[in-house]
Amino acid sequence: MSDWTLRLHDVSFFRGQRRVLAGASFDVARGELVALMGPSGAGKTTLLRLIAGLDTFHSGTVQVEDVALNGGAAHPPAALNRLREKVGMVFQYPYLFEHLPVLKNIWLAPVHARGMPRPEAEGRARELLASLGVEHRAAALPRELSGGEAQRVAIARALAVDPPLLLMDEPTSALDSSRRTELSELLQGLTRDGRTLVVATHDEEFARQCAARVLRVSEGCVSEDDQIGQ
Repeated sequence: MSDWTLRLHDVSFFRGQRRVLAGASFDVARGELVALMGPSGAGKTTLLRLIAGLDTFHSGTVQVEDVALNGGAAHPPAALNRLREKVGMVFQYPYLFEHLPVLKNIWLAPVHARGMPRPEAEGRARELLASLGVEHRAAALPRELSGGEAQRVAIARALAVDPPLLLMDEPTSALDSSRRTELSELLQGLTRDGRTLVVATHDEEFARQCAARVLRVSEGCVSEDDQIGQ
């Protein structure tokens, strides 16, 4: 098994005539937490969407473990299905199903998209909620959750199929400083379990608190930030 989970090579992406990414290349090691930082519109969320297979790109390669997506054409459905077993994504807003209780929000995809037996999926959902400290909210509806609780439920949902790679977009946008610290500790715990994380954020303090590396996205390019931890 390789020592990296994610590899981007020379990825370019255009939105109309505007170049959003110009030959982005980087690796993320297994069990590493990398923060993507840069100004609004620089391409951080776009990078996450390309890695998750939600958008196609114009050139280059995105590879998650043994699944590779190539630029210049629509992604083959078989490759996307395999990718979605390897990548979980937590969006900036939780987007939970408002009419379903927390527990069902988590077990729904493993049962209907992956064919997991419902008792097994429910059991895993309860384990995830417990590991994230929100098992007591299993029967609650999303509107009854605090912002921090909703985010933890969204993380549990993303982890329900046990993906090796977790992507997060602006996870601290609705959190106060104490909740940011809690989230940092939670994410570091996931990496200790071998999970790889890529987090897009504007929050410098949060990035330096939890990330092993910071990658700066600017004018279509991705570069290493050597100041992390200083």
